[in-house]
Amino acid sequence: MNARPLPHAEKGGWQVSRSITIELHIALWLMSQPSVRSFDPLLDDLAAPLDADWHAERSAFFGDSLLTPDSFWSDLAFLSDALPEESYSRATLPMRELTPARALARLGLSAPHDAGAEEIGHTLALGLTDYFESRYQALGLDLENKEWLGRQAAERMPHLMAVLQGGERHARFWHWMDRFYYQAYEPWLERRAPFLTAAAERAAAGLGAQAGEGAPKTDWLPPQHPLRNRSALRQAMLDDGLSVFFLLEPFGILDMLELDGRQVYATFGEPGVHYIAFREHAQSIAQRVKALSDPTRLTILRLIRYFAMDNTEMAEFLEISRPAVSVHTKILREAGLIESRQAGRQARHTVKRNEVRRLLEELEDFLK
Repeated sequence: MNARPLPHAEKGGWQVSRSITIELHIALWLMSQPSVRSFDPLLDDLAAPLDADWHAERSAFFGDSLLTPDSFWSDLAFLSDALPEESYSRATLPMRELTPARALARLGLSAPHDAGAEEIGHTLALGLTDYFESRYQALGLDLENKEWLGRQAAERMPHLMAVLQGGERHARFWHWMDRFYYQAYEPWLERRAPFLTAAAERAAAGLGAQAGEGAPKTDWLPPQHPLRNRSALRQAMLDDGLSVFFLLEPFGILDMLELDGRQVYATFGEPGVHYIAFREHAQSIAQRVKALSDPTRLTILRLIRYFAMDNTEMAEFLEISRPAVSVHTKILREAGLIESRQAGRQARHTVKRNEVRRLLEELEDFLK
């Protein structure tokens, strides 16, 4: 592999703008989150034009994988240098034309002429992980758990390689994506025009203009926004020439950041339905995890799972009272991790393995 310097943005300055690729990243992520769709009617409106065939194509594309289209969409946009673009057709043209060689070149890498998709995907995963580590370090930010990020990148690569030009799912993916954009997203976006206008006016009032040089004002942003509460980012804007793109987007996302060289793309929604839902989701996870935080309850889960013990048997095994077992099983039941039934005078239980698995997956996803 041969390295070359990475391209960087002009130093300093800021502007208020849109990025269609980041918008679609948000849209694809939100569309794949049932817990979010359940409380946000905007997403039902967005999804309404999409028929069962569209959803079936998504399932056929990913199979049983936990990955969703947004997981590699941002990689595709970044490697195509398509982030700072408002037009879908202009943004996706280089994405459609992206070859494995061009993707490697974006990271200053190359591969042997006879390298296969697996080898190139491995090189891309390492390159992306190293790139973002270097960007974080350049901004004075800590990149926690690089090993985990590397594993995530490696899991995405087979899907990314399949949709690059020449990949086995290139045409199929873009047919699916075009249907999403033209049938659902574009008309929905037109209905969100008043929201975008209000957001642009709020940004202009806070910043004083739509674009400028030097470090932008941040006192108009909510206290939860990373450009206000992350000292390393503030320092990078003031002293190191970090360029900031304040993203106009139709979802009202509070604090999403995308790093690209010496520039950062930042949403600036106000705390609203998504922030409230985030806090409620965090509370839900915390309450259910709390049910697992007691060693006695963990043991009870195992006794139920492997030995189908009733309350009396568990009390004898654990050398505690039956009422104490009842309290523990009630906590597990309220957390949705077991279901109970009466068998005569005894209470018997069944572990809801899918719910336990879902809780652990939600916790991992929350901490990503």
